[in-house]
Amino acid sequence: MSVARIERREYDVRHEGAPGAVAKVLRPARDSKTFPGAPAPAHKTDVSERQFPGWQAAPPPTHTDSPLRASAPRHVTSPLRPTPACPPMKTPPAAVPLLAGALLLLAVGSPCLLAQTVPPAAPAAPANAEAVKLEDFVVTGVFNATEARRATTAITTLTADFLAEQVALSADDLLLEVAGVFVNSSLGEIRGMVYSRGISADSSDGATGQYYVSMQEDGLPITNIAFGNYNASYFNRADATLQRVEAVRGGSASITSSNSPGGAFNYISRTGPARAGGEVRTRFGLEGRGEPHYRADLVYGAPLGRKGWAYSLGGFYRYAIGHRPANGYPMNNGWVVRGNVFKDYGHGSLKFYGKYMDDRNHWYEYLLARDPQDPKQYPGLSRFSTNLFPKSSHQYPRESDTALATFDTTNAVRSRQRYAGVDWRHEFGDGWTLGHNVKFARNWADWNSSSGVTPRSLDWPNFFSTMAIQFSGGGANLNGRVPPGLYRFADRRTGAVLAEVSSNGSFTVNANALGNPGLIVRRADLPNNQILPNALWTNTGRVANEHIDEIMERLSLTKKWGAHLFTAGGYFGYAGISDRQSGGGRTASPLTEQPQPLAITWIPATDATAPAGTPAATLAAVAGFGGRPVLLTNPEGFTALGVTYVRDEALARQFAYFFGHKWDVSPRWSLDWGFRGERFRVDGFNHAGVQNPRGNWDPTYGGADGDPFTMADNRFTVPNPAAQWFFDKDVRSFSWSAATNIVLNDQHSFYVRYADGEKAPDYAFFRNYNSAFRLANLRPRPQSVRQVELGYRWKTPRATVTVTPFWSRLANINSNPQATEADGVTPYYPDPIFNMTTTLGVELEGVVRLAERVRVRSVFTVQRPENTIWRVFVA
Repeated sequence: MSVARIERREYDVRHEGAPGAVAKVLRPARDSKTFPGAPAPAHKTDVSERQFPGWQAAPPPTHTDSPLRASAPRHVTSPLRPTPACPPMKTPPAAVPLLAGALLLLAVGSPCLLAQTVPPAAPAAPANAEAVKLEDFVVTGVFNATEARRATTAITTLTADFLAEQVALSADDLLLEVAGVFVNSSLGEIRGMVYSRGISADSSDGATGQYYVSMQEDGLPITNIAFGNYNASYFNRADATLQRVEAVRGGSASITSSNSPGGAFNYISRTGPARAGGEVRTRFGLEGRGEPHYRADLVYGAPLGRKGWAYSLGGFYRYAIGHRPANGYPMNNGWVVRGNVFKDYGHGSLKFYGKYMDDRNHWYEYLLARDPQDPKQYPGLSRFSTNLFPKSSHQYPRESDTALATFDTTNAVRSRQRYAGVDWRHEFGDGWTLGHNVKFARNWADWNSSSGVTPRSLDWPNFFSTMAIQFSGGGANLNGRVPPGLYRFADRRTGAVLAEVSSNGSFTVNANALGNPGLIVRRADLPNNQILPNALWTNTGRVANEHIDEIMERLSLTKKWGAHLFTAGGYFGYAGISDRQSGGGRTASPLTEQPQPLAITWIPATDATAPAGTPAATLAAVAGFGGRPVLLTNPEGFTALGVTYVRDEALARQFAYFFGHKWDVSPRWSLDWGFRGERFRVDGFNHAGVQNPRGNWDPTYGGADGDPFTMADNRFTVPNPAAQWFFDKDVRSFSWSAATNIVLNDQHSFYVRYADGEKAPDYAFFRNYNSAFRLANLRPRPQSVRQVELGYRWKTPRATVTVTPFWSRLANINSNPQATEADGVTPYYPDPIFNMTTTLGVELEGVVRLAERVRVRSVFTVQRPENTIWRVFVA
């Protein structure tokens, strides 16, 4: 029996400079692999992609007065017609077996889907064209399309060839191939951390992991708003529609992109081809202990009518259990569909584009390790263990005992995005060019997830405060104390008691205390005591509904005047923000591979059973229960249902103006400079909550289910009418940069750039207006980012190398501490703290072709950061 052959053939199609020149195939077909029983082919590999060379480019319109053409050819989207010598298209194999772990790429027709940028006219490249291009024209980090070797900024382009070969954990992970960029995707597909050149002070956690950079799709930010646990990573997904990624770190990003002095990363989509065709990719793999991962990508494009329009449509679907999966549901499950309709009408181009995304993702909480100098995982748990909620669903009171919502752990973080936009570019003649890109978006990030997972010992008083097992209110004799009695922790399925702890109610919980004489572990039979004695995982069910309506618009006007190129324009961003947070409950689970929440029962103290030292006030507060057992958890093991209330709504408006000037002093020497001013204004309110007044361990109140002896649903948080704070604040920032570029010859070029940028606070700052003191005294202030870089490029037929030494300084790193008075209740606000960091480093990117089919590529970064000024507040 013969087995069908699976093969992959890739071509890099480039159009030579002369009108009507034949498209050259610069990258030859890769080998193909033959399975037993199949005819032996000439070349071998393990996946398949068909492409059809032999097209001829129709003559593009020529407009010598275009400033864009002065530095780069404009989009070439005229129909590509097959030459008479074009060989007939071969039919793909009738049957292709899908093998486990293999990637199948099947070209349905022409794969030449044109991207936002077009490579320059050049002699035929070496046979093994590189996947990471250092010599294309770029549009990111510059005001006008510029040849990479003449660009005065550190930029890397990841091409379609390279992207198709990657199995990245997330869209952020693609940037690992860019020197100087730090990427941490260890949490999963969302909540990634991306920063460059040590500019990282406010990006060290998944909640704010992209604070200093701009993540873009087709030239506009994916979202213009960022705050704790909301940023572009929730909506950025790479798939087969992606043509290239342009990555700019530092330097010019501060003046060419919105509020992003640390870098700009532009994910550019394919546009429609002149001939119908597309691509299918399928992936199957195993993760962790053999958990399945399924994914399918599709992109298809074709001409649309006979007026020069073409469309591209594609996306992906993915279902992945994960390598450390929770019990009962996948870590990632969802899809994206996106597309565009494009026309080049000679004097310009018009593109309508859109996207629809619906994806559910969770993230991996931290593993337990010992010895920070040589971290290793504790024995007793494996690298496949989880500490996330298992599959479960329950109702909880949301701000009222009559308004119930559902907490479903399988929803995880559901990120949805819908947008539509128009990108128009027009050449008026006499050197004038207009660019206008506008996008209308609606984003949702709806959370039903684990958060704050931490092992805590039953000996620690803060275990009980974390579980919201303490009095809230009732005066100094009660507030913050653990109600007296016996707390019993049992397996929900078998009823076996695993631990018992008694409290005499004589102490106020201190978050840092590792013990208290009034808290005694009477019994503990818990697993993995060698990790932490008498410990349980504590886990909080985060509920958040973050809904954003956005408008983003960029308008630029360019004038080419002799050797000078001037660009001026503006940027406008609008966001209607609604953020509403609650709590799905809290759980305590053993330190096991797949933990299940325990049932917690409280047996109130009585005169006869009160532990030694029980104060009369706390004993009187629980006397109404009569010593009858009270179940603190619901059937799924969750307590403190609905505890947390945060609500903020705002209108955020961002206005920016920019100007850039490039002067080609000679064919090999250019100067450029520019500036950007921004104003970020936010008008809204923050609303805090307070515990339901009847939920303070009241034996006469039954909560949502009406039963005082099932207390999981009694202690929810309600809106506090006295804690609603309205604000109307703004912050202004100004950035400028200047550079020069010298092309010594076809092999050597270098540039020098200085940038003085400012990073305005994002929306998270304005959510801190939660007191009269802060409204009166807290002022938004931009951070400053100064950078100096020297870029050197060396290119030969066999090697391409860029070396970029840099110096960066991040200052005005703001911290707004908050503390409480000795009573543990009254807040006070110390003066803000401003810190500074400095980083020296060198970035290296290079490709060396050792033979026709052998090449070595390296990305290398070395940095030396220091805390130039770093102070912390100690209460």
